[in-house]
Amino acid sequence: MILVTIFQLFLIIFIVTYLSINMIYLVRLFPLKEELAAYPYISVCIPARNEERDIKNCVKSVLNQDYPNFEVIVVDDNSSDNTAKIVCSMTEEYPNLIFISGAQLAPGWMGKPYAL
Repeated sequence: MILVTIFQLFLIIFIVTYLSINMIYLVRLFPLKEELAAYPYISVCIPARNEERDIKNCVKSVLNQDYPNFEVIVVDDNSSDNTAKIVCSMTEEYPNLIFISGAQLAPGWMGKPYAL
């Protein structure tokens, strides 16, 4: 019984030592990145057609990022539901949200690529 306990103690010490050495090696290998001095401006474009069920959660998830310098552009692709109304109501709450009502679909184009 004492032999098993000694073996377990040795195993625990070995694992802790091994992990500590590897952690020191990884910190040297991959140093923490410094925070950016200036964040580039990013635009996120969301084409939407008849997305009234999901558009609010989708847009909110993009808008609630911790990245400081971005805008979200929602292009409504001639929805026949309340997608446009939902996004328009959100523009009052979020100043970096832009709503664009898309033009009629050109011949030979599919909806999402045309909206982009």
